[in-house]
Amino acid sequence: MEPPATLWSALSHDSTGWLRDWNWKSALTSAAMRATLFFGVNLTVSVAAATAAMTTEFALRILTAGFYGTATDRLSKLRPTWRANLYACLLVPVVSYAADVGVHWWRGTAALWTSMAAAGALSVVSTLVNMRLMRDDILTVNARSQSLGADVVAIGRLLRRTLSLRP
Repeated sequence: MEPPATLWSALSHDSTGWLRDWNWKSALTSAAMRATLFFGVNLTVSVAAATAAMTTEFALRILTAGFYGTATDRLSKLRPTWRANLYACLLVPVVSYAADVGVHWWRGTAALWTSMAAAGALSVVSTLVNMRLMRDDILTVNARSQSLGADVVAIGRLLRRTLSLRP
C-alpha cells in the first residue's frame, strides 16, 4: 500500500474507521504510564491528591488515548519520516494536552502545572517511540498486528538491540 502523501490524507483516510481502529493497546499503555506519572507528581502534595490525579488521568486516557494511538499509527505511514515525526510531535501532544489541562483543572488536580509539564515531556517522547514501533507493526491494531504480549517481547528485543551497540 502506498504511504499517504499529506497530513490530511494520513488523518482523513477511511474517516469512518476511527472508532473501528481505536487502538486499545495505546489506550491501555498510555493510561497506565500517565496515571503512574500523575500519581508520582501529585504524591508531593498528599496520597489523596495523588490518587485523585491518577484516577482522573487513567479514566481520561482509557477513553481518549485509543484515538491518539490511531492518529499516531496513521501518521507513522506518512513519508518522509522526519515530517511524520514532526507532525505527530506537534499534533498529538497538543490535542491531548488541551484535553488534559481542561479535565485536570475541572477535577482540581493539586499539582496541575507540574503534572502538565511532566505529561507534556512524556507525550513528545512516547509519541516518537510509538511512531517508530508502529512502523514495524508493534502496538498496532490491524490485520498484521500481534498480541500485546508479543508486542512487549518485540519491544524488549528492539531495546536490547538498540542498547547493545551491535549492528
